[in-house]
Amino acid sequence: MPLALFGGEDGHTAPSGSHSPTPPKSATTRGQVQVFPRENAPASVVEAYRHKDADLIASITRTMILSATAALVAMALSGCAISGDAFTTATSVPDGKALIYVYRNGAFAGAAFTPTITLGSDIKFPLGLSGYYPYVAPAGPILIRITDVGTRSFTLDAKAGQTYYVRGGLAFMAAGFPALGQVPAAEALAELQNCKRITKSMPVTAADVTQAAASTPAQ
Repeated sequence: MPLALFGGEDGHTAPSGSHSPTPPKSATTRGQVQVFPRENAPASVVEAYRHKDADLIASITRTMILSATAALVAMALSGCAISGDAFTTATSVPDGKALIYVYRNGAFAGAAFTPTITLGSDIKFPLGLSGYYPYVAPAGPILIRITDVGTRSFTLDAKAGQTYYVRGGLAFMAAGFPALGQVPAAEALAELQNCKRITKSMPVTAADVTQAAASTPAQ
């Protein structure tokens, strides 16, 4: 059975499917192709044509969405790439000090955002994907804060000679809701193998100092 096509007055044709019912009198046959005006096309042929249009539009839309998403992720990754040295463990902790590794793994959640970490009242830096910062801290309570769309914080009671691991990041891909918490050493060390040293720093503000002071218990 010949393939059925139909078109408008401009003579363009479009496929309706692999088979067609008996065409109306206004249809013409060109070899193995039946052509008839759109207004005289059988209802089943018109419906098939509409389905093809819908499938084509859906396919184009999916392709555009995937392309846009890939472009956004690529820009986010390039914008917050860490250029420091690969992770290495410290051989020792200075006397009377504690060592705190603050890091962010390579998860894509919130990849378009770069939160800020503040340690106590004197250290502040952007926490990019797969970045880590080793903080030699004085023994005692240390306020650790992460800020983006909102702020999360906790106070770590650092003990001299001890090493701590704190993972920061963002909870969702499309929003900068921060996440922060201590991580067991084994889990942290496995993730840190893919991290690089953060070398950028940011100025600590008066508000940072005030918040750190307010969170520190009186001696």
